[in-house]
Amino acid sequence: MSHITRIRHWVTAWTLCLSALLTPPAAAQQTLGEYEDIRGLPNTPAAKLITEFVDVVNSGDADRVRALVSERFAPDFRDAFSLDEHLQFLLSLYDRSHGFDIYGVRKYKDE
Repeated sequence: MSHITRIRHWVTAWTLCLSALLTPPAAAQQTLGEYEDIRGLPNTPAAKLITEFVDVVNSGDADRVRALVSERFAPDFRDAFSLDEHLQFLLSLYDRSHGFDIYGVRKYKDE
């Protein structure tokens, strides 16, 4: 597999992972209804994971990114790409964005 193909697969895998974490279930998307915008993140395991991920990426620190990949990524995803490929992609997120801000979440009310 060529280097470009591996990077494309890596980007696709990351996009799917982040989409799964950041996207509400399909049912919630189909019945949008009333919602409330909440500043900040709730105290949930998913929110803690997202906060940790954003903090590490925003640091631009290769050692912190390396530790995140080694210690927090699921083995199947971690091992699907080399550590250098993970580092290159995550550090490039910082280089291109100079950091991300999390403003809050949108919570849809039950009908």
